[in-house]
Amino acid sequence: MSSKNDSEDQLPDDDNSISIPPELIEYIPEEKRGEFIQKINEFALRVEQYSGPIPPPGMIADYEQIVPGSGDRILTMSEQQQIHRIKIQEILVNAAVQHEKLGMWRGFILALAIIASGTLVILSGFSLAGFAMVTAPAIAIATVFLSSRHKPQAKPDRLEKPSSPPKLPDN
Repeated sequence: MSSKNDSEDQLPDDDNSISIPPELIEYIPEEKRGEFIQKINEFALRVEQYSGPIPPPGMIADYEQIVPGSGDRILTMSEQQQIHRIKIQEILVNAAVQHEKLGMWRGFILALAIIASGTLVILSGFSLAGFAMVTAPAIAIATVFLSSRHKPQAKPDRLEKPSSPPKLPDN
């Protein structure tokens, strides 16, 4: 199973090549391994990525070498973006609070109007209809306030176990 030279099976660990796992190399016929590794080396790419508001220090240093002062500009841009996000979030939260307050006030005024109308209907001599007009909003208000006190839902576990690696064909 081993080839003439183990260095043929592995690409050198430099920036322009990749390492091929031994379990994959064993499926390549020995006479084709050298050619296969050479082709892989020709197409090997170096890919870097990051996630977050600022690049890693090494990448900032690379930018700084190309354009002096760009590292500071990148950090300043990130800081300004963070300040902007915080302001937008504050605006959205304040708008949501105002919207909820306005809705509560409108509901309160509507409930008072219906209760006042029911009271007038009762005083006019229609006690059953007036009682229904007073009771219905009271039940609706109680239902809204009691249902608004819901328990916080548990967040789903986003970190799941990784899937098992694919099985290689048996030869």
